[in-house]
Amino acid sequence: MRSTKDVALEIAGKIMPFVALILLVLGCDATATSNKYGSLQSVSMILEIDPESHRLVAESKMDWSRSDPDSFYFILNNNLTILSGRSLPSGDSGKEDLIEAGNFKKLGTGSELKAQLERLGVSYDPSDDYQHLAIYGLSMPNADPQNITIKYEGIIYDSVAVPSFSRWEIADETDGIISPEGVFLTPWTGYYPRLPGGSDPVRFETHISLPEGWKAIVEGKIVEEDAISVHYTSEQPVDGCYLVAGEYKYRSIDQNGTEIGMYYYPDSEDLVDRYLQASAGYIEKYSEMFGPYLFSRFSVVENWFPTGYGMPTYTLLGSQVIRLPFIIYTSLGHEVAHNWWGNGVYVEYEAGNWCEGLTTYSADYRYKEESSEDDARDYRMDVNRDYSDYIVRGDEEDFALVEFTERTTPGTRTIGYGKCMMVFHMLSERIGRENFDKALRTIYTEQQLKYASWDDLFAVFARYSDQPLGSFQEQWVNQAGAPELSVDHVTLSKTGEYTLVEFDIMQNQEDDPYRLDVPVQLIFDDGSTEEQVLQDVRGAMYHARIEVDRAPVKIQVDPGFDLFRVLHPLESPPTLAGFFGAESPLYVIQDTQDEMGQAYRDLANALNRDNRAEIISSENLTPEKTKNRTILYLGDGKWLDKSDGGYILNGELVEGENVAVVAAKRSDDNPSTVILYVWGETPGSIAALARKLPHYGKYSYLAFSSGQNMLKGKWTIDDSPLMKEVRQ
Repeated sequence: MRSTKDVALEIAGKIMPFVALILLVLGCDATATSNKYGSLQSVSMILEIDPESHRLVAESKMDWSRSDPDSFYFILNNNLTILSGRSLPSGDSGKEDLIEAGNFKKLGTGSELKAQLERLGVSYDPSDDYQHLAIYGLSMPNADPQNITIKYEGIIYDSVAVPSFSRWEIADETDGIISPEGVFLTPWTGYYPRLPGGSDPVRFETHISLPEGWKAIVEGKIVEEDAISVHYTSEQPVDGCYLVAGEYKYRSIDQNGTEIGMYYYPDSEDLVDRYLQASAGYIEKYSEMFGPYLFSRFSVVENWFPTGYGMPTYTLLGSQVIRLPFIIYTSLGHEVAHNWWGNGVYVEYEAGNWCEGLTTYSADYRYKEESSEDDARDYRMDVNRDYSDYIVRGDEEDFALVEFTERTTPGTRTIGYGKCMMVFHMLSERIGRENFDKALRTIYTEQQLKYASWDDLFAVFARYSDQPLGSFQEQWVNQAGAPELSVDHVTLSKTGEYTLVEFDIMQNQEDDPYRLDVPVQLIFDDGSTEEQVLQDVRGAMYHARIEVDRAPVKIQVDPGFDLFRVLHPLESPPTLAGFFGAESPLYVIQDTQDEMGQAYRDLANALNRDNRAEIISSENLTPEKTKNRTILYLGDGKWLDKSDGGYILNGELVEGENVAVVAAKRSDDNPSTVILYVWGETPGSIAALARKLPHYGKYSYLAFSSGQNMLKGKWTIDDSPLMKEVRQ
């Protein structure tokens, strides 16, 4: 997803869901300050799009303020041919100077483009592929600011592909595409000229011509529209222009003066009312929480391939995505919230992307809080479990939040979204929810349409805190890692009329100890509980003393998972995430040569797109191969409890046609490894799992009938390594 933008819903390589990443790959400074290669004041585009031929004919006019050099440098799609240009000193009503196409010098594409950026002293990501982009230079000896117009045309067609890390994404990727199915163009596409050194956000005027029956959407409001064209203008300055088009129908409602609309395909007519009402509710909710909505309209736009992006004034959701039952209650609200965090307050990406975590906290997590205390607790547990599975016990590298820019893997999402969300939760716990919410409203008011860093956010939070926050920011934002806790030596003694509970809290991680506010739950013999918070727990071993009126029988440290920390494997139930996070899993396919065997082999290959797994037949299975391995058993149904009417999964009856069941269990030999079982009745029931399983990572067991989820849940955890009996 883009937030002035991860998606978040957000994608490296081809689609760059964060605008900051687009800025970086084009060699732009994410702080968006003017640079020595000039800056843009405004951009006006006239675009003629022919989906059948994949062709774009365009004219882009840029109000360019020059700086030191005598040349105008810009980046454009390599498949576009420059036809001509014009220049006119700003404010001059005289004759324009014509610029012949030959005067635009192509300086390089791909690796040559990188070399040019380096020569110009512009930062870029060397890991990205620049083959579809080219950098041009135009001699401009006149020292005055210029209105520069460039006319160009060409074909833009990069077919949509599934990204290599799509297991935890809901988006396919493309550099940009014009096709009969639809149009998707981003700043990364290079469908309009961009400066290599970046510029402040600018206003766009965009005129788009399309075949009759097509509608186009960009950020902004509609000035004029007819059957074959539409004219948009930016309501606020933006970092770039995202263009989507298709053969859409459109409906809208009014929400206190804001136009709430949906661009959709005819088959989605049944979803429109729900999306309109939900979007209106989210905008009203966030306006009350943070401050007024900045724009005059908001649209839900259906896309023909899977996406989940949030741009100023609209969100782009794939046809498959909008039909997922949870999207309207989760991801939609997340994307709407980006109009405050990311599109309302910009992110200074070179200092770390805070907006995905804050949006996750403000939307996804707050929804769980509103649902129930248990749902919120489970959400926090899931975040900690993902970090433990993907980073600590998985194969992904850890990094500090100040280094996060976008999600490209499950691990980067775990840190940039999950850990970041937990940091805001812990900060809210420390300064109090009321003060935290006041700080957010202040940030939105003071930083609106400005770039904000972690330092800017903490400067505001500090105004609402009665204690310094410097060490909190340093350990949670500027440093990588997380504490790993254990409890020991729990004793009970009498001190006068009080009972004294003493115990040791150990921090077992290799990194330096954290300073923590640690919740402790006291459990009494009648089942009642009492919770206290130990303030400023520090050191590798901390001796805790709690005075109580009566003797507890047990204590539990951080029972609600309010701290971001590494979980012991037995603290949380085994889930699909534990399987997906494994470094080198083993896939064991039941040895059958019929259609079922082929279905399991196809599923194994689909899940192993990154080639991390070893795939073997069950007849080749040996004890040596299974030792300390995360294992996926495909076709082994011996574990399944079958009944006359169907199957029993965690005590619940599963009935239906073309049933498939999935269950995660912990290894008896090593509880940190997960054993996953997949079994189905028919080849069709197995084929439907390839795209679905990655979206159910937080669950222990699943049941599907004809591809539709019928049952999902987590195994119950009755004990915890952080729960200890109290000895007299």
